[in-house]
Amino acid sequence: MHTLRLCAAALISLAAVHAQNLTGRWTGPATTADDGLEMTVALTQDAGGKITGYVASQRANDTIVGGRVEGNHVTLEAERPGRGGGEPVKVTYQGVLENGKLSLTMPVMNFAGRGRGGRGAPPANPCETDGGRAAAAAPPPGGGRGNQQPQVVELTHVSTDVPAPLPPHAAPVS
Repeated sequence: MHTLRLCAAALISLAAVHAQNLTGRWTGPATTADDGLEMTVALTQDAGGKITGYVASQRANDTIVGGRVEGNHVTLEAERPGRGGGEPVKVTYQGVLENGKLSLTMPVMNFAGRGRGGRGAPPANPCETDGGRAAAAAPPPGGGRGNQQPQVVELTHVSTDVPAPLPPHAAPVS
């Protein structure tokens, strides 16, 4: 009887591990805005649980260098090519696997004051009592992008096949 219980427990554990295998292609909208952009998350999860792959969209191609699954929570550690050939930027995706869907929280990039609303941008209200000097001197919270909130996108598992490697970028059009 004891052996039967151990075998049953082992089968249940094996089924749970198999059910959480993320290998394959996941697709869905690249943003929560209805602009038609799509993203693909291609994952390979080996027998030891190590996750590799990539996140590809029109805006970015990130190489997944590690990840883990704990229950239905997924963490993907990725690297994004640096601007102008600079050092790669590390990004982390957090996800929840539920009912065959992967709800993935997109990382919010901190551009340290670059871009819209960053240092050197016109003040939001130049008529403030200090003449707008304080508004122009510091970027708004969130690194120069205002109070940007993370987006959560829902991805569907469209293939359980081991995905092909990340396709190379197309050559720039001149």
